[in-house]
Amino acid sequence: VYSRLSPIIMLKRIVSSVFITFALVQAQQDNYPDYQDYAEGYQQDNLYHDYAARQEEKAAGGGGGGGMMKMVVMSGASW
Repeated sequence: VYSRLSPIIMLKRIVSSVFITFALVQAQQDNYPDYQDYAEGYQQDNLYHDYAARQEEKAAGGGGGGGMMKMVVMSGASW
């Protein structure tokens, strides 16, 4: 029931197996540099901290308000 594989098909399988094995080994050997390797002389800023504090302030009801009022006014004006 099993037919013999032709030499060309066998060669294709061997070449494919070798190629896949080589690709997997190569992928495991890639050493990507850490961020710290590029961060020399970089001063950490507080941009995100300031943004988060402002959002927290808005969520607590202080500052940045008028969102609902703006929506009501614009809805009334477009009506």
